[in-house]
Amino acid sequence: AFIHPLGGISDAPISKQYQSNALFNGFLDGYNTLDALASLAFGIIIVATIKKLGIENPTDIAKETIKSGTISIIMMGIIYT
Repeated sequence: AFIHPLGGISDAPISKQYQSNALFNGFLDGYNTLDALASLAFGIIIVATIKKLGIENPTDIAKETIKSGTISIIMMGIIYT
């Protein structure tokens, strides 16, 4: 139980999408995970850039961050459709 707390590997059921096309689905899952991590870095860069532009009021920083986030959501939607 200490070495294999979740049981054996063969006990886990394989989802249907991975039974038919494991490489493609694994690639997409990994790619989407990287997008999530990159979005955190993107947010940090946006806030740092806004501060470098001289905007210091937290309310104004939030407004500008929402604007840039909305633009990135639209662009990501265009890319992924």
